[in-house]
Amino acid sequence: MPTDVTITLDAPAGQDRLPAVALARTQARRAYQALRHRILVGALPPQARLKIADLAIDLEVSPGAVREALSQLTIDNLVEAQEQRGFRVAPISLEELDDLTQTRIQIESLALRQSIERGDEAWEANLRAAHRAMEAAPPGPGDAEGALRHAAFHDALVAGCGSPSLMRVRSGLYDLAERYRAFALQGASSTRRPVSDEHAAIAAAALSRQPDVAVAAMVHHIGFTGRLVREALDLLADPASSDEKIYISRCLVRSATPRDNAEDAVAPIPADHS
Repeated sequence: MPTDVTITLDAPAGQDRLPAVALARTQARRAYQALRHRILVGALPPQARLKIADLAIDLEVSPGAVREALSQLTIDNLVEAQEQRGFRVAPISLEELDDLTQTRIQIESLALRQSIERGDEAWEANLRAAHRAMEAAPPGPGDAEGALRHAAFHDALVAGCGSPSLMRVRSGLYDLAERYRAFALQGASSTRRPVSDEHAAIAAAALSRQPDVAVAAMVHHIGFTGRLVREALDLLADPASSDEKIYISRCLVRSATPRDNAEDAVAPIPADHS
């Protein structure tokens, strides 16, 4: 009489680890996004020490997820890994600001010109929508949602360029420049430049397919913002300091914490959102 045989097929090696791996990746991504946002808006100031154990508790993720996130942020040039000393937020300097401004002008101009030349009707519709959304609720200092609408507008301007590589470079430069602007705009005065008019001029020239006009407006827009940010940071630089980058960073670390002495405040500048 035949004997019944039960065959059990084992799960592929490592399959039982898949949920754990997926969870680790999700935590690392969440930690990366949270830390990146805090750095860009100035909540984590330049040269701030980044203690993995403390951040893991704060973000409610594993220490390994924090370590992976910090490693990724070093690639983004937002965090520095120091041998035997862990991680810290990358410092800033006037020299880097000037370099970022000039490089961003070149890259944004190239991407914008190509978008105007190659953009289709979908690009035009997306640009119009992004501009309307931003103008309906203009961004202000410390306005996280407004900053996203502003970034979406600048993204839409160049989205038709047809070059993913160019877009990646441009996105990285935009983020690095935003970190400087966030600090310089702390305590901004009520005097405002007509940034809405600048945005409208760029959009109008792009949509009417006038690349030279659009690029000239973009160069003015970015350059003006760079000068305003530099003026604010320049007031923090100590002529007697041998390390401008460290000195400015220390000033900004102080500016991000509560103070009783108003003389320690970051000098205000006209608000801008480029």
